[in-house]
Amino acid sequence: MNQNPTNLAEELKNADALINSGKAVEAEKAYAGWLAANSDTAELQAQNAHAYSGLARCLMVQNRLDESESALLQCLELSKAAHGLESRQTATALSNLARVKGRREPGQAIRYGWDAAEILEKLYGKDSPEVGTALINLSSHQYNAGDLDNAKKTIGIAMEIWCSVEGHDSVKVASCYNNLARVFEKGDDLDGGLAMHQKAYEIRKKLCGDSHVDTATSLLNMAINNFDRNNQSEALDLFKSALEVFTNAGAGECADARACRDNIERCELFIKYQAMEADSLEAEEAARLLVQEQKDREEA
Repeated sequence: MNQNPTNLAEELKNADALINSGKAVEAEKAYAGWLAANSDTAELQAQNAHAYSGLARCLMVQNRLDESESALLQCLELSKAAHGLESRQTATALSNLARVKGRREPGQAIRYGWDAAEILEKLYGKDSPEVGTALINLSSHQYNAGDLDNAKKTIGIAMEIWCSVEGHDSVKVASCYNNLARVFEKGDDLDGGLAMHQKAYEIRKKLCGDSHVDTATSLLNMAINNFDRNNQSEALDLFKSALEVFTNAGAGECADARACRDNIERCELFIKYQAMEADSLEAEEAARLLVQEQKDREEA
């Protein structure tokens, strides 16, 4: 085992570089190797917490959520021991645990999210960007749990923070509008959802322009909303606009772009059959009128 602090730090740095470049399997081996060599070393608690956090991230990317959760629980205990119960590192471990719990155990995710937000409030203040981010994350767990009223309240508080920190026309405020739209839609308020998507789109277009995936995503969200309300003509135009922006952003083959293509075809087919049905009804009505006219002449 190499106990040279500089070399040990370099080993963790190399593992971080692997996961940051998307090499989850290679990074997993690097973190696991570090922990196998150093996990019993008391003076390396902070570094081991970092290694467990990185390992959890690798496992999460591979959708090995139970293993990821186990690694994060180790990270949490080590973070508490190395940095304290009310530290940034402990809050980060709690936030990551909430993300892993996600849809599987949304109630537990909410509890972890609240704990993280409370720690960050004590460290940085209730109107800090750190708390704003924690609240956005918390609202997603409330949404997954079906607690829509509290999700709206939490997003509202987060939006107030980000308006104060960055101004109304900011990326974080656009994210808040996007999350509010999802809450409205889940509560069957499609009109409210569309209004929120429109606000998110306006901010993203202003900040990012017409060739950015965030702008395209808002267009896609508005298209889906219109499709769900049976506004196929409007949905078709929005799907086409979204696909164009995805393509201009260099993401023309991403999953969302492919969804746009599929939905463009669905809308066109729906509109075509709707027109055929209308023509059929019109022909049926014309035939009925001719029959009635013939009857009227015979009676006369």
